[in-house]
Formats: sequence, structure tokens, C-alpha cells
Amino acid sequence: MKKLLVVDLCGTIVKCNTTHGFMRYAALPFPRRLAAALILSRPGGFLLNRVHSGLQRKCLVACLWAAAKNDLAELGGDYARITLASNPREEVLQRIATARQQGVHVVLASASLDFIVSGFADVLEVEVAVSTQLGFSDRQRCRGVIAVDSTGRKLQLLREFVGGDFEFDVITDNPEDSDLMAVANNVWFIDAPE
Repeated sequence: MKKLLVVDLCGTIVKCNTTHGFMRYAALPFPRRLAAALILSRPGGFLLNRVHSGLQRKCLVACLWAAAKNDLAELGGDYARITLASNPREEVLQRIATARQQGVHVVLASASLDFIVSGFADVLEVEVAVSTQLGFSDRQRCRGVIAVDSTGRKLQLLREFVGGDFEFDVITDNPEDSDLMAVANNVWFIDAPE
């Protein structure tokens, strides 16, 4: 039976929301950065979340409309390197390293956007099991929409990824990961607001 260590990203590996962080600080063109800044501002976030709980996230994804898939992958990798250097949760990175040394297969399971999670996976030399998938055109341009949302569905998507019998431990700070925590062998829940 396959043994996994399943690790959340935002607030777990790094002490921040990676989608918000990427949209604020990545090298996106000026109009997109400005739109993201307005969406992420306190008044913008308050208004969008009052209208609908997921509207702020949808608006952020819309800011990526027409961005090339390759460009997003490169920006995601750059963002991952910078964020891991500036905002890591060292004890989690140590657990990942220890698991890898022991031959445990480490995978990321995050609700963050696919290209961001892939950037972190590449830097950490692990695999992406679960992420929120963006929709892309035939020309590999972002359609500005979410194709597969992993929020609250990590266990289902993890089972699809593995495709067979497995057991796992989980590291997360996210109460929405209750599906994973309910069936994991061991849970390390990080309760450290920052």
C-alpha cells in the first residue's frame, strides 16, 4: 500500500495565502496588478464577499485572463522561490525533508491556483496531487475562470490522483480539510494565526 504525506500549502508550508500573495506581488502587467490590488483591498474584499463568498477569488482569477500558460508557470516558480525564502514555516519544511529521506511520497494538496502550487512543488521537489485548475484555451491562454475548484474536495481529488489503495498523514492549517483529516492516519493541524 502506498504511503503518502499530504501537505497543504497556504498557511502550512508558507505563512500566507499564496493566491493573494501572488496577485499582489508577482510581475503581472500593471493593469492586472492594479485590478488585483483593488480586489484585495479591505473595501474591495468586504464588498465582494458580501455579494458572494467566492466572488473575490473569481475576480482575482479573471485578472489572469489571456495570460499565457507558460508565463504563469514561470511567474509561479519565481513567486514560490521568493516566498519560501521570505515566509517559510521551517518546521513543516523539515517534516517534508524527513519524510522524503524516509522514502515517503510527499504531495501537495491545496486550493491555491495550479501554476502557483506547481511552482512550490518544483522548488520542494514534490508532486502536486490537488490544486485549483484554471481553464485554458486551445492556444494555452488563461480563460480567466476556474475549471476545477479543489476547495473542500481535496480527499476526492487526492483519491483520483492516487488511483489505488493508499494511506496518508496530513499537515494542514485549514479547517476545510476536514475530509482529509477524518481519514488520515496522523494529522498535524497547525493552529498558529499569523
